[in-house]
Amino acid sequence: MPYVPRAGYYAHLQKPGAGEKQGCVAHVLYVRPSNISDLPSGLHYCTHGKHEVTVAECTAADGTVRANCIACLARRQEAYARAADARAQREVENQGDGDGLAEEDEGVQTVPTDEFDAIFGDGSDLMDVDLPEDNALVSDEAQCLRKVRDALDALRFEKCGTCREEGFHIKLRSSGMCARCASDKKDVRKWSDENRVNPTPDAQVPPCLKNLTEMERMLIARVKTVMQVRWTRG
Repeated sequence: MPYVPRAGYYAHLQKPGAGEKQGCVAHVLYVRPSNISDLPSGLHYCTHGKHEVTVAECTAADGTVRANCIACLARRQEAYARAADARAQREVENQGDGDGLAEEDEGVQTVPTDEFDAIFGDGSDLMDVDLPEDNALVSDEAQCLRKVRDALDALRFEKCGTCREEGFHIKLRSSGMCARCASDKKDVRKWSDENRVNPTPDAQVPPCLKNLTEMERMLIARVKTVMQVRWTRG
């Protein structure tokens, strides 16, 4: 149970002094505002040692009665000092002796070593190995690989000059139009600039509309684009 001061006493916290460490636990003092000689005589309970002592054994040199006896306070301070010394010793051991030079010091060159070099070698014995000049693929596999590369090289990113659709395999006609625009025989094609369905070039955009985002432009556009996603075979 926590120590409860006697009637007529007031609890105060004594801050660490100038010579004490800030990490030390502050001592709890129970003093009476009247004369110290008026303290009742008898036993006093030491909260740290959990034993009963006389009031004189808990009285400091300046006449202050402490919650712990002077002997327990001394042992606790010695334990704190030993713990601080052990902590400082561990820090010194972790840092090393400090005699070696740091890697970033001028004139120090470090070469990383691999512990498995002595077993597997560092690869220098493979530098002068004569590799076979024959193709590792058979003729059929090489021909298939060549066809795939030719097909990839034949891919072109194209763009229709009328509807401005762009992508792969649009199959543009000689006029630069896709099959859909070429089949449109009207005077004004549906997806052409003349029908005002394409974005206006930046040079023709009014100054009040140049700072609009792409989403804002789509919201105020007269033509709303609808995209359908379907599953197809292949």
